[in-house]
Amino acid sequence: MEKVKLTEKHIEDEIFKNLCHEFPAIKRQVKLHMKRVDVAYAKKSKTVALEIKISDWKSALQQAWTNKLACHESYVVLWHEYAHRADRELFVTAGVGLMVVDSDYSLRLELSPSRKHELHPSIHKNFRKIIMA
Repeated sequence: MEKVKLTEKHIEDEIFKNLCHEFPAIKRQVKLHMKRVDVAYAKKSKTVALEIKISDWKSALQQAWTNKLACHESYVVLWHEYAHRADRELFVTAGVGLMVVDSDYSLRLELSPSRKHELHPSIHKNFRKIIMA
């Protein structure tokens, strides 16, 4: 079996494939202003955003914080070998969740996001419309 080079794209592909079975309303690379959300899906009446990185938790945290304008829950997703580097206190302060991708590409919840933030109504409405299309 040929070994696949670990890239953020490959991790995104595997996570998307796994989540498609659970969440039919799911999209990749969803435009949000000047950026794109790696994976976004609707979970009942909530919208969820995932920012996927191998190890760069700081830039992922900044992106995930921005996603809170459009989503009820925003997560950083890190490869298991690097997740220990993430500063959990900063995640709690930012109200962003943390998930870890294990070697079998399953997701493991490390920190739940804070639900105490205000969605921007029109941004959320447009973002949800894209996910549900």
